[in-house]
Amino acid sequence: HLLRPDVNDDYDVVLPGMAFGQMSESQKRASFRATMSWQMFENLVTQAGCSSDELGSTQRIMALLCLTACHDIMKVEDLLPAVQPEHAPYQGYNAGDTIRDHDMALRYILEHFPHLVPSYSVLDPVEQRVILFTQGKMNFNHGW
Repeated sequence: HLLRPDVNDDYDVVLPGMAFGQMSESQKRASFRATMSWQMFENLVTQAGCSSDELGSTQRIMALLCLTACHDIMKVEDLLPAVQPEHAPYQGYNAGDTIRDHDMALRYILEHFPHLVPSYSVLDPVEQRVILFTQGKMNFNHGW
C-alpha cells in the first residue's frame, strides 16, 4: 500500500469524492497524504529558512518544535502563573494577579522562569526572542 497513497495503514480505501466528514481518522490521513502538495510544503520550508542547506536551519526547526510543543500549555488552568511582586506590574497585571490569557501567561513564564520549560531554556537567545515575540499581545487570531 506504500505505492498507493489513497490506501492507509489500515487498508481503508479513500473513495474518490468521499466527504471529509464521512472519513475515518485513518482515511483522513490517507487522503491528506494523497492530496497534499508536497512541493508547496517544500517551498514553505525553504521560504522559512528551514531547508537543510540553510545556515541556522537546525536552530530554527528546534525553535518551531519547541513552540509547537509548549504554545498551549497555559490553557491548563492549574498552570496559570500569578505575577510575582518583583515582576509587577507586568503587562497590565498587578502583583498576585493570575494571568488568564494563555499566551501572556506563557510569555511571563518564559521571561521570568525559563528553566520551567526546558525545551525553551536550551534554545539560543535568538530563537528564544522569536518565540517570545509570538507570545506577545498582537491582537491577531488565526481563527482556530
